Parts: sequence; structure tokens; C-alpha cells
Amino acid sequence: MKKSGKLSPVILVIAGILLVFKIVDLFSLYSRVFQTGGQSSIEALVTDYQDAINDGDAAAYLKLVPKSERTSAEKKHIKEKIGDYSGKNYKMTAGPSVEKEVNNTLSTTAKLFLLDPFGASLVNREYSVSVNIETDEGTYKEILYVLQINGKYYIDDVDVL
Repeated sequence: MKKSGKLSPVILVIAGILLVFKIVDLFSLYSRVFQTGGQSSIEALVTDYQDAINDGDAAAYLKLVPKSERTSAEKKHIKEKIGDYSGKNYKMTAGPSVEKEVNNTLSTTAKLFLLDPFGASLVNREYSVSVNIETDEGTYKEILYVLQINGKYYIDDVDVL
């Protein structure tokens, strides 16, 4: 006897599941390659950071953070805390930057992956940037951790404030 040429329902279900995984993978690739926000240089990043803090603009600040670090908890934290720093007329300039070791960069990539497995980008380089900050009360230095992702620069952590 000859079997009919119909596909087994099990094969159709497996094919459907594989198709869904492939579609999710394509969307994941898009968000990894086309990271929104950031700046083209560390100096421009520091300038935008200064402007966002002086204006108390949480949305502008969050554009300087990698997409995978823009979790709802971090967004809420920034919206609550950025007002404490606004209006103080900070003047910031980027000082010397030190590139971190590859092991640190790999651990940062892993951290971003844990925060957002589908949207985390691969970190190309990581820097510690000395930022000179002038206020009405005086001048001091702060360390800003910067990530280079696909040729753009981002602030590594929202707790830098």
C-alpha cells in the first residue's frame, strides 16, 4: 500500500517553531547592529552628557546609554535622580582616556547580554575617561566609563551621576 503525500503534523509544528526562532533572531540581529543613540566621539559624548545633566533631561541622557542598559528600573532611577544634578551649570571636558583590557570588555559584553539577550551589542572597546568638571563650587575630576559599540561611544552605566 502506498502512503499519502501529506506532511506529518509533528513536522509542521517543528518547522513553525524553527521559523519563529529565526524571526526572533533576525530582529535581535537588527537591534545589535543598529544601536540607537550614542555619539561619534568621546568628546561629543561628554558634551551631550553635560547638556543632558544641566537640562535635567532624562531622555537625552538615556540616549547616551547602550540600548540594553535602558531597562525600566534604570529609566525610573534616572528620571528620579537627574533633577538632583540639573541647574548647576556643569562644564565638562574630556581628559585622558585609558583603554581597558580585553577581559574587561568581554565581561561588559556578557553583562549587556544578561540585561537584554535579544538586543545586546558586542562591545568593541571600553575606556576609562577622566572628565574635568567645573562648577560654581570648584573644579574636580570624575571617571566616566565609555563603551565603543559599532563605531559609536556610549556611557557604560547610569550610576555615573
